[in-house]
Amino acid sequence: MPTKETSKILPEKIDLDYSVKEGFNQIEPKISIRRHDTGIGRTYYDPDDKDRKYVYSSTTILNVLSKGYGFNSWLKLNGNDCDRLMNDAAIKGTIIHICCSVIAGGDDLHTNTKLYDKGNTYEITEAIYHNVLAFKKFYNEHRPVIKAIELSLYDKDLPFAGTADYIVVMPDKDGQPKLSLIDIKSGKEYPRNHELQLVSYKILFDHIFGEEFGTIDDIYCLYLKDTGNY
Repeated sequence: MPTKETSKILPEKIDLDYSVKEGFNQIEPKISIRRHDTGIGRTYYDPDDKDRKYVYSSTTILNVLSKGYGFNSWLKLNGNDCDRLMNDAAIKGTIIHICCSVIAGGDDLHTNTKLYDKGNTYEITEAIYHNVLAFKKFYNEHRPVIKAIELSLYDKDLPFAGTADYIVVMPDKDGQPKLSLIDIKSGKEYPRNHELQLVSYKILFDHIFGEEFGTIDDIYCLYLKDTGNY
């Protein structure tokens, strides 16, 4: 799966703040931003900016939108257990993102690989394993050329920020290579929210990188299923 020659590493221990090896990404962030969590949600800022302007993430802003009747019913059904369930889902999503990044970055992955964060240990469950298989199936069928993994998108002149999972060159339905933005999802599909999230990432990328690398042609939500399909 790697797009350039790399050594085949078999990591047995990965931190949840994992990032691909230095030099792999062909597109790098313009600045090294920092994350700051608030009572409202996630923000980003430039630590070298003395004015330190905090910019909310696109997902934090979009959380004001309703996810629909089904989600509201789920909240009512689970009551006080909602926070734990959503936190578990968030951790699962993080692990899936990391596993996919490890593979896309050119490294192999043990099924018994352990992930660590703040004294906690997480395993690659059978469901997560099938989510990763779904990612590999997508890659093998579409053969994207990866330009960047987990690309920070921040500009203090824009009122939102985010992180693009993948910037790739990938054939469209007519076989023409297109610069594309892909965001991985491992939970329930919320098309309206997810479409707006990806549109915000396209706006950010085009503003920050468009002149140098071209603007994004296509945006994709890649839904990875527990069945091993996407």
